[in-house]
Amino acid sequence: MPEKDPGAPLNGLLLADKPPGLTSFDVVARLRKAAGIKKIGHLGTLDPPATGLLALLLGPSTRLAPYFSGLAKTYRAGIVLGVETSTLDATGRYIPPGRVNAAAGDASGEAGKKAAEAGKIEAGKNEDRDEWREILLKDPGSLSPPEARKVERERVEEALSALSGPAPQIPPAVSAVKVDGVRSYALARQGRAVVLPPRAVTAFRLELLSFQPPLLEVAAEVSSGYYARALARDLGLALGLGGGILHSLRRLSLGRFQVSAAVSLPFSPKEIRERILSPREALYFLPEYRLTEGEAARVRRGQALGAGELERARLFLPPAGEGFGAPPDDGGEGSLRKQDRLLGFDEYFARPESELTPLAGPVKILDPRGALLGLGEFAGFGAPPKRASGGGDPPDPDAFWRAFFTPRPFLRPRRILTPL
Repeated sequence: MPEKDPGAPLNGLLLADKPPGLTSFDVVARLRKAAGIKKIGHLGTLDPPATGLLALLLGPSTRLAPYFSGLAKTYRAGIVLGVETSTLDATGRYIPPGRVNAAAGDASGEAGKKAAEAGKIEAGKNEDRDEWREILLKDPGSLSPPEARKVERERVEEALSALSGPAPQIPPAVSAVKVDGVRSYALARQGRAVVLPPRAVTAFRLELLSFQPPLLEVAAEVSSGYYARALARDLGLALGLGGGILHSLRRLSLGRFQVSAAVSLPFSPKEIRERILSPREALYFLPEYRLTEGEAARVRRGQALGAGELERARLFLPPAGEGFGAPPDDGGEGSLRKQDRLLGFDEYFARPESELTPLAGPVKILDPRGALLGLGEFAGFGAPPKRASGGGDPPDPDAFWRAFFTPRPFLRPRRILTPL
C-alpha cells in the first residue's frame, strides 16, 4: 500500500463522529473549512438529534459514493412505545391518543393527564406548545399509555423478529424522499398530507438490547434507505400500541467502518490528513486487478483489456462474506478491524463452492505502484464453474480460470479517478 504523501491533495474517506444538534451539512461545512477543500460528499445523513458515524468522501473520491450503497449500517436506537408525533421522533409535534390512531387507548400517560388538567395543554389546538416539547425531550415515556408499560419482553422480541428480513417500509412523511421533485418534509411542513409509497429495504438484524417498557433500546443492522423512525412506528403498531417514536439514535458502523475509529469535532487539519483512508482502503469490499505500465496508459484512455491479456495472478478478491451487506465484526463500538488480506484467484477458488460468487461487477483497477487508478467491471464472465459431485480437489487453475469466460470476456474501465 503506497505511503500517504503529506503534500498531496486530500482524496479519500474520512470517518467523523457527529455530535447531537448539528445537521450533517453543518459537519460537512466545518470539514470544508478545516480541510480547505470544497468537494466533500457523505454516505448517508443523520438527523440533527442523532449521533455517530458520518462517512465523508473528499476530493475525487466523491465520485465513488454509489459503490458504498450496498453496505449495511448498524444503529443503536432508543424507542418509546405508544407515543406518536408528526416526525416519529421527540422533535416533532405531539399527537394525543385518539386524534390519529385510537389503538393507543384513551389514556395519554400521567404527565399528559396532569398537564391537561392544569389547563396547560388543549388537545387538538396546542400540540406543539413548549410543555409538550419539554416532556417529549426529557421524559417521553410518561406520555405512553398503561398498556405500553405492561408489554412483555417476549412479545417485543417476536415483533422484532417479524420485522426482520427484506420487507417494504413506508418512509416517514418528514423525510428527504421526493414527491414530484419536492422533498416530502417540505410538503409536510406546509401542512399537506403526505403518503409515501413503501420502499424495499432489509433489516439484517434487530436485537433487543434494553427492556424497560415503554422504553426500549434496539440494535439494528439494516440496508441503505432504512428509517429507524419508521421502525419505532412499525414496532408500536405491531404491538397494538398505536405507534412509537425514536427517542435516540447512534450510528455505530457502515460495513466494516466503526464509529470508534472516527474523528471527533472540532476537526484538526493535521488529524484529517492522518486519519483519511485512501480510496483503495475505503473500497475494501471490492476485488483488485493490478495493471502493468502499458495497460495503465491504455486504461486511462478508456480502452478495455481483452481476455487474452488478463492474468489470474494479478486478480485479488476479498474473502467470502466481506462484500456488500457484510456485518461489522461486533455489535458494539469496537475498533475498525484491519482489512483482511485479499486472496489470490487460485486461493479464493480453492475454497468451498458455497463460498464462491460470480466474477462480475465493480473491480478496483490499480496502477503498478498500487494506487487506485479507477474502477472497472468484468464483462463476459459467468458464474463459478460447477465442480464434480462428491467434492475432491478443485480443477486445474488454468482450466478453472478459462471456465469463467464466455465468448468475449474483458475488463472495462468505468470510472477513472486520475489524476489522484
